[in-house]
Amino acid sequence: MIDPKAIRGDRELDAAEPDKLGFEASAKKIANALTKCSPEAHLVVGLEGSWGSGKSSMINKLIAELDEQNLHTRPGIIQFKPWQIGSQGSLMEAFFSELSIGIGQYKYEHGDATDVTIKAFKDTGKAIQRYAKKLIAWHPAYAPAVEAVIPGYSVHADIAAGFGKAIDSKEAIPLEEAKCKVERKLKSLPNKFVVIIDDIDRLEPRETIEIIRLIKSVANFPNILYLLSFDQEIVVHALEQSGIKSGSSFLEKILQIVVPMPVPDSFDLRRWFEEELSSFYSPKDTAEQSRIREIIDIEGGWYFHNPRSVVRSLDAIKFAWFAVEGAVDFADLVWVQIIKVAHSELYHWIVSYLTENAAVTIGGIVSRKDRKRSIKRLRRALNSHQGAGDLLLQRLEAFLPGFEQDVFSEAFENGEGDNKLHLKLFEAVDAATMESAFKLRRLSSPDHYKLFLSYGESSYSTYASRWQKLMAALDTGEDKTTELLLDWGKNTLPTGVSELTLIIDWLAGQVTQPQIKDLLTSDRSTMLVTALSETMDVAVLGQDSHFGRPQIWRKAIVIFDAVVQFYPDNVSNMISEIFEDGDAIGWLTDIVRSELFAHGRVGENARGNPILDGENLDIAIQKIQARFQEMSLNEIFKLPQPVSSLYGWYQSGDTNKPISLVKSSIESDDDFVSVLEQWSGIARVGNPDAFHEIVSLTPQNLSPFLDLGEIRTRLEGLLDESPSSENPSMKERVQKLLDLTEDAEILGSG
Repeated sequence: MIDPKAIRGDRELDAAEPDKLGFEASAKKIANALTKCSPEAHLVVGLEGSWGSGKSSMINKLIAELDEQNLHTRPGIIQFKPWQIGSQGSLMEAFFSELSIGIGQYKYEHGDATDVTIKAFKDTGKAIQRYAKKLIAWHPAYAPAVEAVIPGYSVHADIAAGFGKAIDSKEAIPLEEAKCKVERKLKSLPNKFVVIIDDIDRLEPRETIEIIRLIKSVANFPNILYLLSFDQEIVVHALEQSGIKSGSSFLEKILQIVVPMPVPDSFDLRRWFEEELSSFYSPKDTAEQSRIREIIDIEGGWYFHNPRSVVRSLDAIKFAWFAVEGAVDFADLVWVQIIKVAHSELYHWIVSYLTENAAVTIGGIVSRKDRKRSIKRLRRALNSHQGAGDLLLQRLEAFLPGFEQDVFSEAFENGEGDNKLHLKLFEAVDAATMESAFKLRRLSSPDHYKLFLSYGESSYSTYASRWQKLMAALDTGEDKTTELLLDWGKNTLPTGVSELTLIIDWLAGQVTQPQIKDLLTSDRSTMLVTALSETMDVAVLGQDSHFGRPQIWRKAIVIFDAVVQFYPDNVSNMISEIFEDGDAIGWLTDIVRSELFAHGRVGENARGNPILDGENLDIAIQKIQARFQEMSLNEIFKLPQPVSSLYGWYQSGDTNKPISLVKSSIESDDDFVSVLEQWSGIARVGNPDAFHEIVSLTPQNLSPFLDLGEIRTRLEGLLDESPSSENPSMKERVQKLLDLTEDAEILGSG
């Protein structure tokens, strides 16, 4: 019995295997018809069916039915598979070898032969061999034929010996006489023979015409019926390639009867597929069962045209499932493997799309040009997919992430979409959908798609796994969440951004989705903002800009804003805690500065929408001022955006203290030069003489803390007072700063 879990491969049904498609019923009727044919019928029957329709399986069932006929009247079966012959020149010899041995051993195998009948069958076999020898001699093309393929080593020794003598016979008789002798001996036999020639459509064009001509030359032998299995379209094409003007007319002269292969009903093919699928996988619940049945009915309805298409899909699914069993969603695996087998062009587009989409989830960008190229490739695949249309697009949307049909999308107006297909590709996926895909190991999960396609693991974590880790950390506590964010900040992705930057950017997009509140509960939200207040300064350390607002800070403030809107009752306590204890003083000061402008407390007019109400802003201001009052200027300059932080302190209303701190920190010449270097962004790399600078010593950036004119005067004095021989390093530093002030004056005047 065949193991239902075994990968079947491209082989026909055995006679004993269960018949799911009604072949046995057809085989029984064909067998009855062949048995009742007259010995003088000289019949050549064609079993015609397209590639994969099950012709070889039908032949096996037919042979089984013929073997069930009455022992004394049933025909002998001689099978010949010309595509297994090594060369064209061997075809004729191999054919007659099969024919002579099949006849010569027939009665011996059935165990009821008398000496007379044994001799009759053996003599007939020898006569056929002599005729074959004469026939080959008349066809020079067969002169170099190799030794005939003779599957007769298991027969009785005297038959094999007699066959050998027939091959070596020197008897010189005319061809026609040899043929007549064969006909007389065949006619004297009590049984008919059915010669089955399978898979003619596998032959090369030259071989096809030779085997057809061979059959034509022996078709009028009595007591022999021929059954040819072939795909008519392929054979006709091969004949015409060989010089036959009309391949179909040529076939009609050879074949008296053509029996079409029974065409399995689409429903039967799908139910057979479902039954085979259930032999090695049981759905977890009714929902999964419904998804699998939907795939079978829709994709199976499109792609299951014949038994081979079902078998190949099942084999692909089994192979993939045995490789990744339990690691992926089974229904998605069935879907993608059916497409892989049936529609190569669409499958390769899906592979490309999922690969590019995974890059998007770690910060990659798909250009407008690449989007259009992807849509163009998809259109080509759709054009070759007859009869699916909009339903196929709906199916792709159901299985692929960021794949949307949207007739009214602005993407069509700016050229990012496709008006004809009404598609948007590589769209953002909301957190709830992404989390579900990750948990269920769906094809749409960037963490799992490689398992479906190449059985490989994702080379790096994506949003789904990060989201899971973040949720787990938030549920554990502040320390775990802070530790996770710091680890992400240290990890630079292939795209050049940190993992933390990526997840913050993604979260900033997700918090605008209504369903995110169900995931970011009150406790989780507070914990997240607390962790941001500990890590946002570390996230931007090492960046050169003193004034440019880091992108990750802006995104983190979007998250902060959403949490405030989600849970207004928690805001006062949260503000008090993070502004009093959070290590990210630079980011917290940036929030205060933004709110000061939004409330109109700084600048002529309010800019933007405030996040905090006036009372909570006052709490934040009080807390941040107290933090700065405990810091030295050197500590402030260790913040990621030191000058912006100084301005934030100053703009918060505590105007005198930051000015006094700066004045008191530049009393000595060394401190004066050091503060200006930090203010300007000069950083020593490798040794004190190597500088990298950012021009920030403009009047606008110094006021109200320092005056550019006074700075230049003092620097010039330092340059004049100290001979370069006393402190060459100091002289070079001073000169560098003077040069920067000159650049600043030019920039300021411009």
